[in-house]
Order: sequence, then C-alpha cells, then structure tokens
Amino acid sequence: MDENLQLLKTLARRGEQGVEWARPMDLGATDGSGHSGRLKRLCSKGLAERERRNSICNILLNSARGSYVYRITAAGREWIASQGKQAIRISVCNSP
Repeated sequence: MDENLQLLKTLARRGEQGVEWARPMDLGATDGSGHSGRLKRLCSKGLAERERRNSICNILLNSARGSYVYRITAAGREWIASQGKQAIRISVCNSP
C-alpha cells in the first residue's frame, strides 16, 4: 500500500478514536523512517495539517525532536475515499 495513503488512514483512524493530533512517532516513525518528510508533503498538498507542539523543549529551545503534531483534513479524507474507489475499479477491470 502507498505509504502516504497508509499515513493518512492512520491519522483518520486516530481521529475516529478521539485522538485528533498525532506526533510522527505515534504513527510508527523511527529514526530515518521518512515519516516527518511524508507528513510535511501531505500538509503541503492540503491532505493533512500540522501545528507546533507546546512542549517545554520547544519553548526553551525553539525547536525539538517531535516538535510538530499532525491531523488529517477533510481533503485528506476525501482522497482516501477516492483511492478506495479507484482500487475497486482496478480490481473489477482485472477480474476474469
């Protein structure tokens, strides 16, 4: 599955469970996993949004690991739905 789609689905599931904002590490990020970069690109496309965390480290240092939290947007939910419809169309077309 596309990593961007997987990230958005994880954000959507967390939102449905009442956890609207998530840190990259809450979404499975590890050192060098690329989660932060993918999340930033999803934000630039309007599929997710981010906010700076209000942690002591961020206040004192003006920067820290895990300094942003992310959530899915309405456009991100629509994109997930459109990807599902596309997958259904592809599987129907490939049916014997």
